[in-house]
Amino acid sequence: MKVSRRTLQRWRHEGGGPPFIRMGLRRIAYRLDAIEQWTAGNTFASGAAELAADMPVVADVFTDEREARLWEIAENLHRAELTAQERADHIAEWVRLTEAKVAQLAPPAGGLQPKEQGIRKATREIGIDRTEAQRAIKIAAIAPEAKQAARDAGLDDDQSALLTIARAPMAEQVAAVRDIVERKAAPEIEPELRKSAAAELADPISDHVPPRFIPRVRELLMTVAPHAVAKELA
Repeated sequence: MKVSRRTLQRWRHEGGGPPFIRMGLRRIAYRLDAIEQWTAGNTFASGAAELAADMPVVADVFTDEREARLWEIAENLHRAELTAQERADHIAEWVRLTEAKVAQLAPPAGGLQPKEQGIRKATREIGIDRTEAQRAIKIAAIAPEAKQAARDAGLDDDQSALLTIARAPMAEQVAAVRDIVERKAAPEIEPELRKSAAAELADPISDHVPPRFIPRVRELLMTVAPHAVAKELA
């Protein structure tokens, strides 16, 4: 039994037919095992192999590990329960795999380099904008031990916190997780009280720290949480 692409489109629109996967905005794929399972439950089908012959299955899905992994990522990205960290890891991996594929198919000869082409192609396929892809790449680059610390602290679904961690040097990212947790746990301070306390702290620093060290002191104070400084002075 032959099934046309138009019939498949109608089935998808009506919620029927074999389960399918949307790989980006323009790519639809079907797993062979899903086709076989679906046809087994439909008495009018003459067999999975015959039906599969006209199915718009991505022909090279399992011809190499890269395409197989892209398939898995596409499935995972449509899961609502992914955390921000997990989603970022999947997007960043999709970008890396796409960059490698572009570099293999079209070696650079001027113009856009494989990395740039890979990002553009990946964002089109996944259906996200460039900013989201760049944020995902930053979050995915967080050190593994910092990712684990973020999961343990319940920050793995907080994109803002993850980006803050990603901005810290890799060796300091676990400490950045601790600082975020401590800041969240610290009691909220009234803005006027905070301003007054900051001015009181700045006066002795200005009086006793040589001017050439002031920029570094300012940088350190902006990096660490105030309560962390207080602990060191205790």
